Amino acid sequence: MGDSIEVSPGVQRYVEKARQMIEEQNRLIAEIRTLKFDTIAVHGLYSVEHALEKNQGALIEPVYLSASEGYR
Repeated sequence: MGDSIEVSPGVQRYVEKARQMIEEQNRLIAEIRTLKFDTIAVHGLYSVEHALEKNQGALIEPVYLSASEGYR
């Protein structure tokens, strides 16, 4: 399947933004693969730019506590 589907300019902007995000994520993954396990464990899988833009400043995915977990 190719890009044969015609979409409005507004939808096309979202498609282009998604392609840019995928390219950036692939670049970041390739960069992270060069790091040692200990570095990844401490710093997480996000760049500082990604953390500030997408994770509200958190470098490591936050833990969300919920009532569905069992507690003693």
